[in-house]
Amino acid sequence: RQKRLVEQAQHHEMTEVEEAQRQQFLGFSAAWDKYMADYESTAYMSLERLKEQHSAEFATFQDKLRNQPNRCKFSRELLELRRKQEALAKLGKYEEAWKVKEAADHLEEWEMARSASLLNDSARRAEERTA
Repeated sequence: RQKRLVEQAQHHEMTEVEEAQRQQFLGFSAAWDKYMADYESTAYMSLERLKEQHSAEFATFQDKLRNQPNRCKFSRELLELRRKQEALAKLGKYEEAWKVKEAADHLEEWEMARSASLLNDSARRAEERTA
């Protein structure tokens, strides 16, 4: 009979220990779930903040590119044609000056288009690097 009482006491104690462990595990599991939910929430907010910051910086960068003055460095050939045009006009050779001016205007138009194209390509590459 005493042996049975000891076994019952041990069984009761074992049940209490198991219940305490189960409660401890449930508490830990709940705390861990809360910690992970807080972490994921913080990570999501940080990611959203970084996306907003990136968008703002990218918009600023695009504005800077669009508002950048179109600096075109004219070729030596074009500058030479303009000088020749002025010299011919000063000498009174207006028809020749007009022909030189036409040629220079076409060359200048081509160079401006080329410069704009290079600037756009450069801007596109810069956008691709930052995007």
